[in-house]
Amino acid sequence: MVEIPSPDEEKENVDVGWLMEDGPKPASGKAASPPPPPIVSEGSYEIEGVDPLEAQDEPAAIVPPIPSPVPRPRKPQAADQPPTRSTVKPGTVDEVWTRWAEWGPDIIRLVAAAGVLLVLLYLALTSFWFTTAFLILVGGGVVLLLLGYPLFITMERPIRITPEQALNDYYGALSHSVPHIRRMWLLLSSEGRSSRSFHSFNEFNTYWNEKLKSLKSAKGGRFNTLLFSVQDFKSEKSAGLTHLEAKFTLQVQERDQMTSPGRTFPTTIRLVKGPDKMWYLEDGTMPEGRV
Repeated sequence: MVEIPSPDEEKENVDVGWLMEDGPKPASGKAASPPPPPIVSEGSYEIEGVDPLEAQDEPAAIVPPIPSPVPRPRKPQAADQPPTRSTVKPGTVDEVWTRWAEWGPDIIRLVAAAGVLLVLLYLALTSFWFTTAFLILVGGGVVLLLLGYPLFITMERPIRITPEQALNDYYGALSHSVPHIRRMWLLLSSEGRSSRSFHSFNEFNTYWNEKLKSLKSAKGGRFNTLLFSVQDFKSEKSAGLTHLEAKFTLQVQERDQMTSPGRTFPTTIRLVKGPDKMWYLEDGTMPEGRV
């Protein structure tokens, strides 16, 4: 027969040593089961040593975009830039161009010649010298035409709203068969009418007559056979300015050799605006050139 222990004996056999230990109290009952492994879907791969759940929680690294290089603008070269205004004090225009200043001396000579012609005709006709009167009339008519030539070639007013127009009018007056030196003189400023070669209109006239002789060929003859033209004009915009500096090339060609390039005279010149709002040259001399 099996003996059943009494309750007092069962209490004495209980080990109470575990109460004095620092470790955790053993849990009664069944041990906790480990967590189930994560479910991996087909077609995916698991990286060894990395928890898939933790990998999903980490944000992806942001890569900053690489900026594309910005092209630098090309610096303007000195040859591309137009000449700037000179720091030299601009000249003045004490005498502006007027029609009477240009035509006055020629009109006076024309009227005087016409008066002499009429007197001679009257004397010849009253003396019944009809042949002499006819010769006087023909000769006087030729003289009047020659005296009126400067008026005919300057019928167009020199409108010089821009500096380039002032240069074209100046050298255009020099290109006639008989150059109109007086118009050239009137298109100069007060500073342009004074140089090492001239200080008055008579000296200016002599200067250009000698220059034309030196530029003409040996077969040039008495009349001017040269044509002057302004090429490659460069300057800053003249709107709102009273003076500026310009660069251009003066081309000189023989009248009967227009296909030839002729001679070129590159130069720099200053221009000033007068009281009449027109442009005047500050240098009336011939620039040094090259063939």
